[in-house]
Amino acid sequence: MNKTLETIENRQSIRSFTEQEVSTEDLQSIIRAARNAPTARNRQPLCFYAIKDKKILLAINDFLGGNQFYQAPAIVLCLAIKEDDYLELDLGAAMENMLLACESLSLSACWIHCAREKLSTPEGITLLKELLHIDFDFIPCDTLVTGYTNEAKPARKEKDYSLDKIL
Repeated sequence: MNKTLETIENRQSIRSFTEQEVSTEDLQSIIRAARNAPTARNRQPLCFYAIKDKKILLAINDFLGGNQFYQAPAIVLCLAIKEDDYLELDLGAAMENMLLACESLSLSACWIHCAREKLSTPEGITLLKELLHIDFDFIPCDTLVTGYTNEAKPARKEKDYSLDKIL
């Protein structure tokens, strides 16, 4: 099996991390993978903030009301900078590219969707603008948590291929 397909098959959502820091170079690679995802009409409606500063992570996590980030040492926050009918599709492609980049870099990761609602409130947007020094309008989308897992990867659940056909 080629390396790309192997990466896809090995990727799993992990929600348990060590405190080991994720390197700036790895975070740059993850954002680069997101940036290289396809977008409708190449409109590129997303931007990405990789955060590993513990004070910022704690402030966002506290605002969200608890352990939303599973003590991951880094997150990548996806922000929409343009309203777009295809935003959810573009976001999904970017998130999947980041998840696969993490796997290829021997990092564990998980797509966190539950933070979006609270971060999208006026209070959440104000918090992000202050913490991240953002001076433009945006819509918080989803978050990726990443780091090194502190446990063995669980056994993969079998996939059901019974309805898939090649004709």
